[in-house]
Amino acid sequence: MSNADQTTNPLPLGLAEWMDRAGVGSGPINRAKVLTGGTQHLMIGFERGCERYVLRQAAEAGSSEARVLQREIRVLSALSGSAVPHARLVASAVDGDETVGPTFYLVEYVEGVNLMVTELRSADAAVTDAMAFGMASALASLTKVGVENGPLQGLGRPDGFLARQPHRWLSAIEDHARTSGWDGISPVEVEPIISWLEDHLPDPLQPSLIHGDYQVANVLFHPTAGAPTAIVDWEMATVGDPRVDLGWMLSIWPERPEEADLFGSALGRRPHLPSATAVAREYETHSGIDLSALPWFRVMAALKFAVVLEGGYAAALQSGHVDPKTAQLHGYARALFDRALRWQAQERNL
Repeated sequence: MSNADQTTNPLPLGLAEWMDRAGVGSGPINRAKVLTGGTQHLMIGFERGCERYVLRQAAEAGSSEARVLQREIRVLSALSGSAVPHARLVASAVDGDETVGPTFYLVEYVEGVNLMVTELRSADAAVTDAMAFGMASALASLTKVGVENGPLQGLGRPDGFLARQPHRWLSAIEDHARTSGWDGISPVEVEPIISWLEDHLPDPLQPSLIHGDYQVANVLFHPTAGAPTAIVDWEMATVGDPRVDLGWMLSIWPERPEEADLFGSALGRRPHLPSATAVAREYETHSGIDLSALPWFRVMAALKFAVVLEGGYAAALQSGHVDPKTAQLHGYARALFDRALRWQAQERNL
């Protein structure tokens, strides 16, 4: 497929010319294909010369979608040369291009499988360890990325980050509950958890880069060795307390041996998956961060994750149509909330 074949080529018409100006590859563009995944943005994989790339582009200039991609460009720029496994940023147009269109960027194509849905043939325990402990060490590497200078300077509002979290998510569930026909998590159910979170607020750590949605769906893994090859989808990235990401990752982790994770992922179904405690210990080793307050972050993460998922359910109720996928996520939200309740009760009874 050549770049001129616009009847079947999903790429913007002026991309090859823009790449020429940016000094990225040469020759015709081939094998362009729309990629699927969790992202809400246009994502297309293609080849030029001997290299493979992925294009991510916003649909409309000046939109919230464009601002999200601009955030991702900042993050990927900051990750350059770091130990964080990621798709290398090749080139970007923060404000878009008159021939290519709104905000977009190119990254290198990274080989890897999504263990949310894809099973690996090998059930080797060493491969499973590489997946689980690799997720922990990859996450720990984010703490080494500089945030005070460079592309991440000014990203987010790290001052008072933790203190804002409980009330923010109570307000969000209150908004959801105003939806006509609401039968999801209620503010009355949430309030005791919020009170506990506020009463036991941990001392904040030095701010670092946070992914914002660090879980199995947003990590690519080596198809045979199992280790992470790239952390993807930096849409929710910000600067704040790094323990937030670990709590989020562990909020869906299996609670008992040989039990699947909360989302039933291919990773969570693997036999002999290391426990949440073992994974947290691996993170602590690589990051040097004391995790004595981790229970707080697991409760906070499970609650927040539940409220985020309930946002999709509220939108579906407003539209008048709840599809099966949204209904499934609504069920996950209740399961996450139940975990938050249980974990908070366990801490209260210690």
